[in-house]
Amino acid sequence: MNLLNKLKLNPNNPRLIKDEAFERLKKKIKEFPQMLEKRPIVYDESFIVLGGNMRLRALRELVKEGLKIKDNYFVCAKGWTEEQKRSFIINDNLADGEWDYDLLANEWGDLPLGEWGIDPIKWSENLENVNKEIDINNLGENLDIECPRCHFKFKKENV
Repeated sequence: MNLLNKLKLNPNNPRLIKDEAFERLKKKIKEFPQMLEKRPIVYDESFIVLGGNMRLRALRELVKEGLKIKDNYFVCAKGWTEEQKRSFIINDNLADGEWDYDLLANEWGDLPLGEWGIDPIKWSENLENVNKEIDINNLGENLDIECPRCHFKFKKENV
């Protein structure tokens, strides 16, 4: 039996995904399916998903569009205790870190970060302190402003 159809979404997974984010996830998988080889869907011996509910949903839709599924997109957490399974479900979904927006702008700005889900609003929030360092009232009308920290460029009228 096909593992994609045999796996069951975990009804107790407390992580949700909204429509826009789900479409973004599908696009990421469609454009770069190899990432599933390095971050596979994890399931238990009962074929309940422990990590990757949304990726499984996305794969099920993408396979209808012709995406080829590989066996190494999945891994069984054989022998795990119930406590380990429950711990994994939560820990797999945690986002413990935060973005360094200066580094993102300087080293990763050539990538479609917004399309991948990095909120551009956060970039502008990061510039609030920079506005205090730059006297924007004494600049010409249509000059570009460059952040002295991350070198992000924006128009004065957008400040």
